[in-house]
Amino acid sequence: MRILIVEDEPFIQDDLQDALLSLGHEVVAVCESYEEVETLLSSNPTIDLAFLDIQLASDLDGIDVAHLLKNHSVKQLVFLSSLSDDRTLKRVKQIPIAGYLVKPFKLADIKTTLALLPTVSEEPKSSIDFLVKDGAEYFKVKASDILYVEACDNYIKLHTANKKWMLNMTMKAAQEKLPSTDFLRAHRSFIVNIHFVDRLGPNYLVIGKEEIPVNEEFKKGFQERFERF
Repeated sequence: MRILIVEDEPFIQDDLQDALLSLGHEVVAVCESYEEVETLLSSNPTIDLAFLDIQLASDLDGIDVAHLLKNHSVKQLVFLSSLSDDRTLKRVKQIPIAGYLVKPFKLADIKTTLALLPTVSEEPKSSIDFLVKDGAEYFKVKASDILYVEACDNYIKLHTANKKWMLNMTMKAAQEKLPSTDFLRAHRSFIVNIHFVDRLGPNYLVIGKEEIPVNEEFKKGFQERFERF
């Protein structure tokens, strides 16, 4: 999932981001205020879930941020708070949320919260196609047939078992189109279909005869996902 963190305490930011990456999720951004979230949303990012600290050090708190995100079609929200008093809970009940975590929380609490999230329907991977051109003809390349995606300047290269296809698309757009249940960023220049990964080394992975680098920033999350397969 593509997750937004709204939290103004640095050590909680770091702990939550590390936990989410280790569980194989992508952290879209870490914001500390309503204004930062508003600026982020102006670029129309894809956000599946947001973790929101209720008590932000500004006039507008996490509940105000929740209303803002709901208006931008962010469907799943999890509140974070050191407060569990009746007044706070009453305000939280005014907004449909997916979960509530009381600080301090542990990795197990985050895992349980994510496991209990309502299922958000995702476009079936078999129906996700990339339209590519070969000479005068156009072809559909199914996401399920892609071994990995490689960045090539302003283009991407789709690697399948039988052919490589060049496409005028950014890596960011490709990652948003591909189902996150099957594809994971291994490197700034590579997105891989985890079903085709044969081996995982200390800083690389192998698909068939191809060795692909794994960046340190993606390593923990990738290793966790690979071990679950």
